[in-house]
Amino acid sequence: MQWYYKLLARRPQLVLVAVGIFSVACIVVALFTRKLPDFDDPTLGFEARGTSIGKRWTAWRNLLEETSAAGRLVANPKELTLGTNNHLQRRIPGEKAFRKRRKNKSKKKTSNTVIDGEASQKKHPKYGNKNIRMLKELYHNQSVANGEIISFEEYDNETMPHRSGRQEVWEYGRNQSYYTEEIGNKTMEKKRAKWDTLRKLKPPPEPIETHIPSDGFFCESPNKEYAHLVVQRVNHHLNDSMFELNAFLALCELEQKIVKVEHYGDICQRELTSDDCCRPWSIVNYATFLSNKSSCFELNEEDVAMVKTLLYDCFQYYHNMKLSNDCIRSSCIAPSECKQHNAVYNILHYLANVDFIRQNESAEFLNATMIFLPIARSIKSMDFYHSLSQVNLGNDLVSVVAMDIGLKNALFDECLLRDGWLIGLGGIFVVICMWLYTGSLFVTLMTVVAVAFSLGIAYFIYSFIFELTFFPFMNLLAVIVVVGIGADDAFIFLKIWQCTIADRMKCGAGIVIPIVPSTSSCNSGGSGAATRGACSDTLVEIMGSTLRHAALSMLVTSLTTAAAFYASYVSSITAVRCFGIFSGTAVMANYFLMVTWLPAAVSIAERISCLMLLKPFARVTHRCTIPFISIAHISRRIEDAIIDLIVTLPWLWITLLGTIGIMSGILVLHWPKLRLPDSPDFKLFISNHPFERYDSEYKDMFWFEKMYTTTETFKIPLRFVWGVLPVDRGNFLDPEQRGDLYFDESFNMSAPESQRWLLQFCRRIKNQTFYQTSYGLLLPNCFIEN
Repeated sequence: MQWYYKLLARRPQLVLVAVGIFSVACIVVALFTRKLPDFDDPTLGFEARGTSIGKRWTAWRNLLEETSAAGRLVANPKELTLGTNNHLQRRIPGEKAFRKRRKNKSKKKTSNTVIDGEASQKKHPKYGNKNIRMLKELYHNQSVANGEIISFEEYDNETMPHRSGRQEVWEYGRNQSYYTEEIGNKTMEKKRAKWDTLRKLKPPPEPIETHIPSDGFFCESPNKEYAHLVVQRVNHHLNDSMFELNAFLALCELEQKIVKVEHYGDICQRELTSDDCCRPWSIVNYATFLSNKSSCFELNEEDVAMVKTLLYDCFQYYHNMKLSNDCIRSSCIAPSECKQHNAVYNILHYLANVDFIRQNESAEFLNATMIFLPIARSIKSMDFYHSLSQVNLGNDLVSVVAMDIGLKNALFDECLLRDGWLIGLGGIFVVICMWLYTGSLFVTLMTVVAVAFSLGIAYFIYSFIFELTFFPFMNLLAVIVVVGIGADDAFIFLKIWQCTIADRMKCGAGIVIPIVPSTSSCNSGGSGAATRGACSDTLVEIMGSTLRHAALSMLVTSLTTAAAFYASYVSSITAVRCFGIFSGTAVMANYFLMVTWLPAAVSIAERISCLMLLKPFARVTHRCTIPFISIAHISRRIEDAIIDLIVTLPWLWITLLGTIGIMSGILVLHWPKLRLPDSPDFKLFISNHPFERYDSEYKDMFWFEKMYTTTETFKIPLRFVWGVLPVDRGNFLDPEQRGDLYFDESFNMSAPESQRWLLQFCRRIKNQTFYQTSYGLLLPNCFIEN
C-alpha cells in the first residue's frame, strides 16, 4: 500500500478527480436511466410477505384478480358457458343431442341430488369436450415451452385445423392440456398481430356527464367519492345536539364560508342548465329543501321539527333496508313521504352519525354531521385544500373537525419534499460543527460532498447491481444515517491525523503544518529541493500512519453498522428489507469515500494551509483563526472536566446510568410499554391532523363508511378456498409483484368422497355458534348444497 500512500501525498488531485468522475457518473446514470422514486402511495411495502398469513393473503388477492372481468376465472361457471354457448354450438356438430343432454343435466342439478360414483365415472359425449375444456381453465394455468400463457378460447377458435396435433388428458373436475411448440408459436403470432391492431385503434370519445338537478335543488345524491367534511359542536356546546335551529343556522354560515374559498369554483361540479356550482349536500340544505325554502337562513323551529319527525317516522324503513338513494329506479317499500327526493335515505346514510336515532328509542342526538362538497376526491383539489387550510373553518357553535378530500397520500408526498429543509438544517449544523472542529472549510465541504456521493453510489448499486425497482420513502432516512456516520468517520481520520503530526513534532522528525491553525512555520531549516523532498517524504509517512490506524477503525464501525442494516433483510416487511439494503450499501459506499476522497482532500488542505501561513497571508490567516483557537481551548477544558468526573467518580456514573437504563426498561416493557397500532389505517400525519382524525375517529361514525368496516352488526366473513396453493412466489422486494396464482393439481372435485366431505363440512359450519345466515343470492356460499 506504499504506492497508494505516495499517490495520496504527492498527487491527491488525481484521486479527487477520479473518485469525483466515478461518483458523478453513477449518479447521472442512476437518475437518468431509471424511473425516479414515486411516493404517491407511502403505505406501499408495509405488509408482511412470506409468512403463513401473508402467503394466504397473497394467494387470495391473486384469486380475486383472476376472478375479475380481466381474469381467467369466474365465480359462476354459467357466466362463461352462457356467454359463449351460442358461439361454440355453431361450430360443434350434433348440437341438438348436446342441448338435450345439457337440459337433462340441469334438471338433475335442480333436484338437489348428489351424483353417485357410477354417474361421475360415466363417459362424456365426444362433442361436449370443448365446453368442458373451457371450464377446466378455471383450475389450471396452461403454458407453452416459451412460458407465455395460452387461453383455451384462442386455441379453439384459431387453431381448430390442428386438433390432431394436440395431446389431451382430461377428466371431469380435472383437466390438463398440453400444446405442441409449433401450435403455441402460431397462436402467439396471431395474438401479437391482434394486439398491434388494437394499439392502432383510436380510443372511443369520452362521454359528457350532465349534472342536471333531478329535483330542482341538488344535482344528484351524495357519494363517497365526493369530498366530505365532518362538523361538530365546539367548546361548551359539545353536549348539545346539532339538530336544532341555532346549530342549523351556524352550519349554514359555515357552509357559505366554505363555498367562498378560493379555487372552489374552479373544480366544483356544475349544473348544466345554469353553469353554477352544484349545491353541497348537508343536513341543513335538505331541511331547507324539504321545508320548501329558498335559503337555509330562512329556517325556523317548525321546519326543524318537521324534518326531525319525518326522519324519526321513516327510520325503521331505512334500518330494514327498504330505502335506497334512488327510489325511482329501484323499488323502495316505504311510504311516499319517506321516498320523497331520497332525502331520508341520504340524511340517515350519509349526513347523520349512526347514533342519531336508535332503534326502539324516542330520543335522538345528532353528535356530528357531514357536508359533502360537489368536488371529486382527487389530487386536483390540492390548491383548494391549501386555500381551505388558511380559512377558519368554524364559528361560535360548530367547526370542521375532520375531512376526507382524497389527498392524504398526495399531501404526504408534498410534505415529504417540502420538509426537506429540515434535513438541510441538520446538515448545516453538522457542517458548522465539523468546521469548528477541523478549522478547515475545505475539508468540511469535501466531507459533505462525500456524503452526497455515497448516497448516489448507493442508489446506483441499489437500482443497477441489485436491480431493485421499489424505492420506499423509508429509504430517505438513510440520509440521516450517512450524514452521522460520514461525520463520525471524518472526525476519526482527522483526530488520528492530528495525533500523528503531534507525535512527529515531539520526536523532532520534521514539522508539517497541521490542519488545525498553528503558529508554526512551514520551514524546518534548509532550502531548495532537499527541503521539499523531506517535507514530501514526511507527508507520505504521516498519510501512511494515519490510514493504517484510521482505515481499520472506520472499517470496523462501517462493517458493524452495515451488517446491522443488512440483517434486516430477513424481515418479512418489504419496506424494511429495502431500507436495510439501501442503508447498508450507503454506509459501505461512505467508507469507500472516506479512504479515498477524504485523505486526498486532507492532503490538498495541508498544502493550502501551508500556503496560507506564508507571507503575506500569515497575518490574515492568524486573525481569521483566532475564534477557532478560542473555541478549541474551551472544548479542551470541557473535555478535561468530563474526563476528571469519570475518573474520580466512576461508581456514581455506573449507578446513575444503570438506574436510568432499568427505569427505561420498565417503561418500555411493563408500563405503559410499547403498544402495537390498533388501527387498520396507516398513519401519515400527526394525530390531530384533519385527515388522520377522519380515519381514526370519525370514519366509523357514519353509515356509508361503517357498513363496509363494522364488526358489530355484521359478522366477519370466512372464506374457505380449495384447489389453490397458499404460496407467494412473487418478488418479496417489490410489493406490486405478487406472482401468479398456482393451482393444486391434487385437487379433484369430481371424486364422490370429496363431494360428500364438502357437503358435511358445510353442514358442520352452519351448526357453529359463530355462523350467521347470509341473505340474498350467494352462489359460492356452500354451492354443493345447491
